[in-house]
Amino acid sequence: NGGALMAMLPFFKYRCGGRWGSGRQWFSWIQIHDLLDAIKYVMDHSEIEGAMNFCAPQPVRNNDFAQALARQLNRPAFFRVPAVLMRMAAGELGDLALFSQRGYPKKLLTAGFTFKYPDIDSALSVSV
Repeated sequence: NGGALMAMLPFFKYRCGGRWGSGRQWFSWIQIHDLLDAIKYVMDHSEIEGAMNFCAPQPVRNNDFAQALARQLNRPAFFRVPAVLMRMAAGELGDLALFSQRGYPKKLLTAGFTFKYPDIDSALSVSV
């Protein structure tokens, strides 16, 4: 009931969705069921230690995320929210949304965790 997806949905539902800034920044994500399963997996496997990335194995660029969400909702995604507007409207959160982060769950995958929703299309099909 939160996160970036919930902030984006109204804009897409009203046909005003699209990329943020250049759209080229990497966007790491994880479907909520995979997140909960991964946390349980780590708790059940005491041999897994240290910091790890709880994110899906297939990060996408912001523009690709916007296109996938638009496909799922059967809406267009041709609008672009300029970076300056993101920063003005959302302040620090705007900066975070524009920051490029290409996370990869190497430790989870090495430990044998299997994602139910490894790609953005499968994740969005059960999330929106």
